[in-house]
Amino acid sequence: MTYELALELKNAGFKQTGIHSPLTYSRGEGEPYHPYLDELIEACGEGFHSLHKVGVGFRADGRKVTDIPKDMAERDKMSIIEIGSTPEEAVAELWLAINKK
Repeated sequence: MTYELALELKNAGFKQTGIHSPLTYSRGEGEPYHPYLDELIEACGEGFHSLHKVGVGFRADGRKVTDIPKDMAERDKMSIIEIGSTPEEAVAELWLAINKK
């Protein structure tokens, strides 16, 4: 995960400690936390649906939990699909999309 993406997560309100050791880029005060894949998936909650390897990257699928589709066509329109070069990046982008105000 890039420093910029970790910082974007921090600025969007992603918690800055996790179940693993508190890995940051420089371990300096205020540096963004670099979450592990399991922490990102857990943070997405019921909004996370799946993660797939596609080409040279990864695709994370989900939706906003508050969205309740009336039928399959509406459900397909409400889907969120995010791509990343690593599984962590794809799910981090999904978390950002799910939590966009």
